[in-house]
Amino acid sequence: MKEFERVSSATGKAEFLVIGGGSAGCIMAARLAEAGHHTVLVEAGPPDRHPLIHVPAGVRYLHGNPALTWADTANTGPAAGNRTIPWPHGRVMGGSGSINGMIFARGAAADYDRWAQMGCTGWDYDSVASSFARMEHYRGAPNRSGRGYDGPLSVEDPRLRLPVTELFLRSAEAAGHRRLEDLNSGDPHGAGLTQMNRFGRFRGSSARAFLKRGTRTGKLTVLSRTLVRKLLFEGTRCVGAICAQKGKPMELKATREVILCAGAMNSPALLMRSGIGDAQALETLGVESVADRPEVGNNLQDHFAVRLSYRLRGVTTINDLARPPRLWGEVLRWLTNGRGVLTTGVTAAQVYIKSNPDLVSPDLCLLFSPSSFDRDRFGALEREPGCLITVSICSPESRGRLTLRDADPQTPPSIDAGYFSAPSDLPVMLSGIQAARHIMEHSPIREAIVEETLPGPDPLEDYIRNNCHTMYHASGTCRMGADPEAVVDPRLRVNGIDGLRVADASVMPRISSGNTNAPTMMIAEHGSRLILDEYGGRTLQA
Repeated sequence: MKEFERVSSATGKAEFLVIGGGSAGCIMAARLAEAGHHTVLVEAGPPDRHPLIHVPAGVRYLHGNPALTWADTANTGPAAGNRTIPWPHGRVMGGSGSINGMIFARGAAADYDRWAQMGCTGWDYDSVASSFARMEHYRGAPNRSGRGYDGPLSVEDPRLRLPVTELFLRSAEAAGHRRLEDLNSGDPHGAGLTQMNRFGRFRGSSARAFLKRGTRTGKLTVLSRTLVRKLLFEGTRCVGAICAQKGKPMELKATREVILCAGAMNSPALLMRSGIGDAQALETLGVESVADRPEVGNNLQDHFAVRLSYRLRGVTTINDLARPPRLWGEVLRWLTNGRGVLTTGVTAAQVYIKSNPDLVSPDLCLLFSPSSFDRDRFGALEREPGCLITVSICSPESRGRLTLRDADPQTPPSIDAGYFSAPSDLPVMLSGIQAARHIMEHSPIREAIVEETLPGPDPLEDYIRNNCHTMYHASGTCRMGADPEAVVDPRLRVNGIDGLRVADASVMPRISSGNTNAPTMMIAEHGSRLILDEYGGRTLQA
């Protein structure tokens, strides 16, 4: 792919300006270019050339890399100990999709039907299922209903299937959870293998899947290492952005629209720096108000979680395979036939459960990893064989908030995660821990357990409040809806501003029940269709 890291002049003009080259932005820009529209894609981070990005197992070393992430922090809130926790998100071409665990999870059909019930017309599951299918190239079993087989984005079943993962899934069945062949059918209630964005031996990010297609049209210009400082307006119409590339100012203009795909942290922050937000709060920062939209930055949601860790015996786990001397053999396997431990992320299987059988869809997800980590060294595996179960609330009621500290784009925002701000989330989390333990008490996994090392005998409520952490699934901060308080309308247009849309995880009115990367990409795929419905263009191929 030809990638432009600088432009020949200080100004540039296109039909569409897409801000943020992450999971959503790469799809949005490529789709508009494929339809024949001159599009500029701007990303603050570098190209995705770091070698560990493309090795699936490299995920453990990417989150803490300041060259590839926005190293934000968040306060958990008073109900979770007022702790300061890391809150990194991708600052590299491909965004968080270039550094995440590669899980591809649509979630439940009921998630999107709920969006429609909240006023997001055209976002029910029947409407968005075709966008999921259009973007994906599912490499699992053929002819599965609702799956896509011709799209650019590779989705695969696990290549590494350790026997301990099968022990876990059989124990889940013994504990009463149905076994599923496809967690992305729209009804994930049950247990199954995790599907991943992987292309053979390599990570399959949206940057890898879409940008080459876009640049081949001659209509797409990609600018990396280009920081957007603020949006440009003529009256209440957004016409472009002021950027900085290697310290040099640059204006980029769009003759049709500017589309923010900067993510759940940076999209609201950029809106606020540009004068779209709570007018009174912005005035105190010296930011002139363009549109008084107090909801910008509110409605922050995340899949917060806690871990259960187990020491095992008589089984092989990633702890054994990912350290010398066995690691050298695994490297050779990856290089020669694209197999082995280097092809996997962290999660091998998932169980979606209901804390209350009367619920329409699961409200808890248990993520099983055939590995366990040193508590004192980020990303470091324990020496003994072990496994983890991460207990995550699918649809938390708790809400947080993002605000600006000042108007400088280099200053991280203030993030209040708001964990357990809704007291009803605590019994749900307790139910999830009990469900995880119930599975581990069943054969055949039971016979492999030496001990539960976390939380062990610690009081559960204290453990939860003091150890809950982010799943890196921030969303909801530019809420979509039909009500006048919503930040964007169901066609993703920013209310009160012409020529400006948002298309990323920030528009989710309610967080999806699965990992958020797949729905984020769907939002861009679906959003590109909404835009092309208005402006036309060549018919897009899958």
